[in-house]
Amino acid sequence: MPDDPSPPSAVVRQQSGRFGPGNPGRPSGARGRRGSHVVDAILDDFIANKDSALKSARFINGPAYLNTIVKLVPVQPSIGGPDVRGWSDAEADEAMAAVRKIFAIGGTARDQLIQVETLMFGQ
Repeated sequence: MPDDPSPPSAVVRQQSGRFGPGNPGRPSGARGRRGSHVVDAILDDFIANKDSALKSARFINGPAYLNTIVKLVPVQPSIGGPDVRGWSDAEADEAMAAVRKIFAIGGTARDQLIQVETLMFGQ
């Protein structure tokens, strides 16, 4: 039995630190497994204690609590206008003709867009 162990057949790591040929590295999903278990445990704890957790978060750190709510609430677009998906082909053709007429008249791009906005949104 020799004193020196035999060298591996494939280089485990190259000098640059990358894995050598024949060594695929971690199996897919191995890196995030532990993190996902922690997230699941935190979520389970929150679900079990949500009333007291939210109450204490609201009183201990109100600005952070409010900031979290703002980030979680979906933002609704404030622009109202016609629902063009429900238009018939004739209505769509009429609107396109009006838009083409606005662009044919000329003027600055800003003025044309203002006219289209007025036509579409009635402002």
